[in-house]
Amino acid sequence: MIYPIRKMRILLGRRAYNEDSISIGKLRYRLHRVRSFAFGRPSNYTYHTWKRVWLHTNASLRPRAESNPHLVIFGMSGFGKSTLIKSLILEMHRQGKRIIVFDAHDEHSGLVKSVGGSVYDSREIGINIMALDGMTVGQRISELTNLFRDMYKLGYIQVNKLSSCMWYCYRNVGARGFDSYVVKDPTIPDLINEINVFIKNSKSVAERNTLIHLRYRLSALNSGPFKNESLDMGRLGSPALFLTANLPNNDARFVYMHELMQRMYHRMHGYEKEMGVKTYLFVDEAQFLIDESGNESGVLRKLIEEGRKYGFGVVMATHMSTRIPKQIIANAATIASFYQREPSEISYISSIMGGGNPSKIDAARNMLLKLKTNQVMLMSTVFRDPIVIRTRRQDKIIITNVTARVGTEATVFPERRSNPGPEHEVYLKVISDDLAMHSIKHKVLDGPNQPDIEAYVADSKVAIEYETGMKNLSATRLMLERRMGSYKHIVVFVNDGSYQRYVDGLGGMGLVLVPSSSAKEAHRFVMAL
Repeated sequence: MIYPIRKMRILLGRRAYNEDSISIGKLRYRLHRVRSFAFGRPSNYTYHTWKRVWLHTNASLRPRAESNPHLVIFGMSGFGKSTLIKSLILEMHRQGKRIIVFDAHDEHSGLVKSVGGSVYDSREIGINIMALDGMTVGQRISELTNLFRDMYKLGYIQVNKLSSCMWYCYRNVGARGFDSYVVKDPTIPDLINEINVFIKNSKSVAERNTLIHLRYRLSALNSGPFKNESLDMGRLGSPALFLTANLPNNDARFVYMHELMQRMYHRMHGYEKEMGVKTYLFVDEAQFLIDESGNESGVLRKLIEEGRKYGFGVVMATHMSTRIPKQIIANAATIASFYQREPSEISYISSIMGGGNPSKIDAARNMLLKLKTNQVMLMSTVFRDPIVIRTRRQDKIIITNVTARVGTEATVFPERRSNPGPEHEVYLKVISDDLAMHSIKHKVLDGPNQPDIEAYVADSKVAIEYETGMKNLSATRLMLERRMGSYKHIVVFVNDGSYQRYVDGLGGMGLVLVPSSSAKEAHRFVMAL
């Protein structure tokens, strides 16, 4: 009895409070397995049961002590889910974590504004779901057709027609194959127009009806938020809140949140693998990531499965635990539940907390039914037996001085150099060797927000970049615009296969674009500036 209590005090109490612990309230009691003795006939026997052990200490979450940093919160509305999320946002913001919030009911925008964060209204911040965002044309078509197939329950013929219409959209803006890229991304209106062309040229009534059904489904997305791209993931503030309450329907909300997370997922893979959590994604009312057909957003599952390696944690809350896929719950180290009244929800949460032990499931059910407002039952990989914590009330959440440890220039996704490939490394060495051979002073840089090479000619600095052609053009343009704020001259060496695409897309920026075949003569282009 003493050892588990002491262990809990160390990991959840004051002795454990450091920069990595997240204070959430006061620990009340835990469920503990005890052995009892019973008198009976024909003989006496012993059995095990579960009893509450009362404890009074501070309670803190410690992501480093868990197998992963993810947290799933269940509970009825009005019992403290959103209040706990507010408390977690403040605590993590105090520690300098990067915060992203998906707010479906406009509950957290006031808090985010009060700590100097940014609120992005979905009516004003557009997302072009047809944008490649670093993927090839074939990869993007495959992802979108799978998304619409699952969301609208499309059949094989409809998926085939949709894929064909998308291919014509990309071909119209310059795509020459499924493994190619485009300078200008098509949009949803372009896809609708292409479907209209297919309808006009349809050869049978069945084909025409199939296409009309597709147009009807996709017309719900032919609105302001999906018509053009106005979101810059590289310049998000921290905390950053996306307000999705104003979208017209659940399908639009589902697609909007899916595309946001898809961009986060791709940027996450550009990060170096980290120890500890640097970024947290909060998803309040996570049931909106499950569409009307019961299909979940697969990208959320990928974020949870792979986020730990890149310092990315997910906190999600919902009052519909049975709709959350089992893969997500299985990969979340910490499960928390406020009071529930619906029988199927009670049974499901109790079975998770009980871990298949019938007596433990019954004890967890009794604990769940006795929870009061702002009391949460919690279980994690460190503590396999449920504990009950009294969380802070809303009027006890203090918002003063929370920005003291976070600079005003903090961004959620700062520009960060990903692990370079062999081609990148080889050509940087070729360029550096040529500059050294011609006595041009320079240095190779590898930090964030820095060029690949910085050369010094006369009294000016020259930024030198090498592009393999695998990056999205819009991301490259954004990066180069940032460079132009610090460097008067920029030389960009580009893989020969992507050189013409870069000339077409970046030719008007005043850069010096050079094919990679001329890397051995880098000094000529630098000295000519």
